[in-house]
Amino acid sequence: SGKKKEAMIQCSLEACRILDARGVLRQEAVSRKRKAKNWEEEDFYDSDDDIFLDRTGVIEQKRLNRMKKAGKIDEKPETYDSLVAKLHAAERELSEIAEKLKSSSTTQSHSATQDSLDKFMTEIKSECSVDSVTRKKLHLRTF
Repeated sequence: SGKKKEAMIQCSLEACRILDARGVLRQEAVSRKRKAKNWEEEDFYDSDDDIFLDRTGVIEQKRLNRMKKAGKIDEKPETYDSLVAKLHAAERELSEIAEKLKSSSTTQSHSATQDSLDKFMTEIKSECSVDSVTRKKLHLRTF
């Protein structure tokens, strides 16, 4: 059985040499290059990416990085003027929220003497009422 095994090994080596000489032996290994993905066609998402299950935001960050590499996002550096404009916009928004919260608290204090139906009807007629959920959201926006 030792000579039989040795003969099989020699035959397989000879077959490999013949196939290699004809260029057939490693044909698949040479052609296995990594395919370049067309990120733009897939909206810069990988096929394995699932943003529904992503709680960390890593997938969206990878997507933004791919878009930057492709030149789809022009990232401008912040200047003093742009930062001042953002600051003024944030201050305006804060003052508007504070005003809404203040006006909603005054309407609630006036309606403490009314019963619930009258209170509801006056809120509908005034159309400027802010319910508790909206008030909480506005309050959270100030932080």
